[in-house]
Amino acid sequence: MPELVFTNYRLVLESEVLTGTLIVRDGVIVEIQPGVVRTGEEGEGDFLLPGFVELHTDNWEHCLSPRPGVHWNLPSALQWHERDLIGAGITTACTAIALRDVPGQPIDAEQIAAQIAAISEGTQSGFLQLDHRFNLRCELASLRAGAVLETHLTHPRLAVISMMDHTPGQRQFQTVEDFRTYYRSRYRLSENELDQYQNQLQSVDSTAVQQHRLQIAEMARSHRVCLSTHDDATPEHITEAVADGAKVAEFPTTLRAAQEAHRHGLQVLMGAPNVVRNRSHSGNLSARQASTEGVLDILSSDYAPPSLLEAAFLLHREEGLPLPDAVRRVSLAPAEAIGLGADRGSLQVGKRADFIVVRPFANLPRLQSVWITGTRIG
Repeated sequence: MPELVFTNYRLVLESEVLTGTLIVRDGVIVEIQPGVVRTGEEGEGDFLLPGFVELHTDNWEHCLSPRPGVHWNLPSALQWHERDLIGAGITTACTAIALRDVPGQPIDAEQIAAQIAAISEGTQSGFLQLDHRFNLRCELASLRAGAVLETHLTHPRLAVISMMDHTPGQRQFQTVEDFRTYYRSRYRLSENELDQYQNQLQSVDSTAVQQHRLQIAEMARSHRVCLSTHDDATPEHITEAVADGAKVAEFPTTLRAAQEAHRHGLQVLMGAPNVVRNRSHSGNLSARQASTEGVLDILSSDYAPPSLLEAAFLLHREEGLPLPDAVRRVSLAPAEAIGLGADRGSLQVGKRADFIVVRPFANLPRLQSVWITGTRIG
């Protein structure tokens, strides 16, 4: 592979923004220097950022089922999913796959296995271009989730295990009406169908749910997979998370929970759409408030891949966060959380040449190109 020279770019490094030159050889960054050279790709002052590392994207679910009752074929959905991620500047993606019962349908272990196989084989064969990994989201009230998880524990692309509890009255859904509003919209359920699903979740024995949580946490610890909790609302939730060995607190719903998680060394992950919209879609903690309070460590695109880029620049421009710190939340911090920080997540000599080029336009960051190991893919 020939040497590539990128000059006259604003390089967003770990602690500064440097107008200079970056050199790539054999897919690796080999030199970073200040100033402009005569040869190479002229950046004209565009920003050059590390490629984004996504720990929890729900975009895959949308591509598989763009509307309730509509199911897309796996190869086509894969291409759709990847183009969305590339178009958002994501170069390493932990695709969220839900292990849960949904209204009218129990966990389909064969379909989950088919999704994992398709993404894994697509990545290994070169059909897919990003580095795809998995976040297996285990619904604690779906008591078969642990058994399904166990069959995939040794998969080399398993990066995150998330523990969720979407029971009405818990965590994200503090009231039953919050729960009903969400599922009524998402699955277009009738009131009778909502009643049945609500009763199904609420009928699960709380002791069995607790045992299920302990079982999943032990699997994560024994296989050294990053464990995350989901929608923590109270300090007691964080106490449980610490005892379980969790490393990440995904989408805490209250400032108190986020502060407690941060105090205990958990990486607090919030949604980039929350930053862009300046509020949670569920009425929970504002990600901007979490940033102001110093308890926001990682951003995830959640249900909207393009939100990552815009959110990073919004935190810089409107909330006063230095740009390297804002970019860290979408690159190095998530990479470190899943043990990949040594070879990606920042512009550093010796790391993979995964980066994106961004040009500001009317107060919006516009993605110009995406590079993975020194090859342009978007």
